[in-house]
Formats: sequence, structure tokens, C-alpha cells
Amino acid sequence: MGLIAVAFAVVSYYAKPMYGFIVLTAGIACVGFSFVLISWIAPTGLEHQAIFIAKHMVITVLYTTTWLTATFTRRMVLQYRQAIERVEQLEKYTLTQGVLTVNEFQYRLDDVYTGARRRGEGAYVLFLHVIKDKRSFQLVDTLVAQLERAALQSVRSKFDIVGKLADDTIGLVLQNTDARGVSIVTDRFFHLLSEQLNAKATEMLEISPYHLIDQWGEIVRLLEAYYPRGTFVDRSAL
Repeated sequence: MGLIAVAFAVVSYYAKPMYGFIVLTAGIACVGFSFVLISWIAPTGLEHQAIFIAKHMVITVLYTTTWLTATFTRRMVLQYRQAIERVEQLEKYTLTQGVLTVNEFQYRLDDVYTGARRRGEGAYVLFLHVIKDKRSFQLVDTLVAQLERAALQSVRSKFDIVGKLADDTIGLVLQNTDARGVSIVTDRFFHLLSEQLNAKATEMLEISPYHLIDQWGEIVRLLEAYYPRGTFVDRSAL
């Protein structure tokens, strides 16, 4: 009986509440039917029937309590996970000081896009991506940490923006600049990175530059890929 209760608790936790309730009612009905069947096959007196009824009530209470506990626990776990995701979205900075989260990065990027389009200024967005393969798979966290530090040292701290978009990708927003400015930043970035990493490590990096105004649609589509499905909002279109 204890193993059945444990199995029922596991099913109730992982299944939707409605399915768990169906299993609950079916289980209670089966137990009651089995007691009736036993009494019909081997007729018993009122005393044994009273015992069967008591057992059935105990099992009903046990299964119902198990279902309620499992359903409540499942709901609390889901709410906790949602709260963690919400906190991560509201956070402005990652563990590396000066590196924005993807949500804050998008907020700042929308403001830069609106201002650059109004003033007719040039601006670029760079996506720095670690190419995952057998060599880099175990080193992604280390590489990204080095990328963040090198990126912060390569850009203008009061004008440009650095954000962590994913575990293997960071983004840079270079304001009021042109293709030559992008080249200067990338050269400085690789120079700083070469002092911290070997040549093979830098080969695992991929840099994709985009003009903020002319290629805004492509930038938005790339950013959307770093958000959970259905949660991305293009605020520049509001």
C-alpha cells in the first residue's frame, strides 16, 4: 500500500492536476470495487464489512491527501521557477560588473536606436559568439568571462554597451561610429583577448557586426532568439 501511495504521489506531481484527479478517483473506485468483489466471492459478516469500509475510508483519505500535497508542491515549484525567471529578466547586470542582462541590453538598445535614427548618427551592434565544439564545450564559461572583460576594456565606457545575451554569446552596441570605429574596437578586442587566451581559443570566436539603422530588422530577429518563446517584445515598434 505504501509503494502504491508513493507511485501515486509521483504521478500526481508530474501529471497535470486534472489527470492526477482522474487517477485519484479511478484508484479509489478500484479499491472500493475490490473490497466489494472480495465480499461477494467470500461472504463475510457485518464486522468484516465494517473493517472493509474503514480501510476504504483510510485509503481514500491517504490518496486524497497525497494528491493534494503533490499538486500543491508542483504548483509551488512552478511558481518558484517563474519567480526566478522574472528576477533574471528584471536584473540589469550580470555577475560581471558593467555587463548588462539580455533584458536590460534590449532596453538600452531600443533607446540607442531611437536616438540614432532621430539624430542621423551611425551605430553598430556586434554579436560575439563562442562556437561550441569538442574543444570549446568545456571552456564556454571561461571563454565568455574573458570575452566580457575584454569587451568592457575595448569599448567606450560612457557611450557603448556590453550585454550577455546567452551562455555563449555577448553583444556590443557601439554608438556614434562608423565601419572604421568598428574595426578599431574589434582589433583592440582581439589584442586584449590574445593576451589572455591562446590562438586556438580565439579561433573559437565568431563576430557578426550589424548596422543599427540599416539592419535593425535582422538585429531584432537575432535578439528574439535569446528570449523564452513568446516573451520577446520589440519595444521600438510601440
